[in-house]
Amino acid sequence: MKLSDRKYKQSVREKENLVEILKSLHPRTNPGSYVFTSVDKPGPQLLGSAVMTFKEKEGTTIILRREDAIRLQAAYAFESAWITLDVFSSLEAVGLTATISNLLFENNIPCNIVSARYHDHLFVPWEKRELTIILLKELANTYTN
Repeated sequence: MKLSDRKYKQSVREKENLVEILKSLHPRTNPGSYVFTSVDKPGPQLLGSAVMTFKEKEGTTIILRREDAIRLQAAYAFESAWITLDVFSSLEAVGLTATISNLLFENNIPCNIVSARYHDHLFVPWEKRELTIILLKELANTYTN
């Protein structure tokens, strides 16, 4: 088998896998409103309230519930809804986040995607949460019919 044949077969498998993932998206909105903050040295209360942390050279970015940010007097940005895609997707899956990003781009919806070990998570503007769920369900339905 030539290298180009292997690449083609791998590409076909990846596309088939993507279709299976898209069929089973099952988007779910988590309760509450979420925000992003960044601090140099997060304390235990802030870390204990974190949904996600990511250490960058400029500081540690923390996603947490808006009510916790207010309670902890943390400066924050981007009030968002947290949508979980209740489908197992491998960290090596090809095309899922690109497909979703493109869908939301076409509908003028900003989105911060977090890929975790078992699921992908979307943080979209609070006021666009319902539209996002509708669009994701429509996307899944295009592959099930």
